[in-house]
Amino acid sequence: EAIDQRTQSLESTFADAENLRTEMAQMKSDYEKRITQTEEDARNQIQSQIKEAQDLRTQMVSEANARVEEMQRKAREEMESERNKVLAEVRLHVADLSLQATEKLLNENVDNDRNRRLIDEFIATAEVPGR
Repeated sequence: EAIDQRTQSLESTFADAENLRTEMAQMKSDYEKRITQTEEDARNQIQSQIKEAQDLRTQMVSEANARVEEMQRKAREEMESERNKVLAEVRLHVADLSLQATEKLLNENVDNDRNRRLIDEFIATAEVPGR
């Protein structure tokens, strides 16, 4: 009977060892699955952050381009407005000069040569903007 007890004790120990080995193998498998899942989650998160950064960059570049285009449009409008103002001032000045020359001619009752000389003299002495 002592041998049977010893045999049962050894069989029980071997069974416990086998159960422990099976449990350890299962724990190792679970651990490896968790590591694999953690690595996959980390890769997905990195990919997501890279895409988010690229989208943000694209948006910022697009907004910057829109601002540049708007600034260029405003600059063109301002230049066109200034050009139109200058042209209007020049037209007014030319009209004033013409009126002054006409007045001078009408006040002076002289011949054509004298009229030409007066016009040339007036134009030479007339004040022109920017000169």
